[in-house]
Amino acid sequence: AFRTFSWNEPNNKPQFGDVVMTYEQQTLESARLISRKKVAALIGFSERTLDRKTREGTFPPRYVIGRSVNYRFAEVIEWIEQR
Repeated sequence: AFRTFSWNEPNNKPQFGDVVMTYEQQTLESARLISRKKVAALIGFSERTLDRKTREGTFPPRYVIGRSVNYRFAEVIEWIEQR
């Protein structure tokens, strides 16, 4: 699973297997986009189901760049972990 850390919190220490990133890396990672096709494959939905869930507000917002429909990777992972 993905976890982020704040070194200012004394009890928040990385565990074996965790991905530790600097603040700059966390910012870039949260801004990274993933295509609708890849998101659908990742979570096992069809692209149409993904579009419907986005419209209903039960899935993170999408970001349209030209003809490309994308989602923020960090938001998709957070949605998966909350299920």
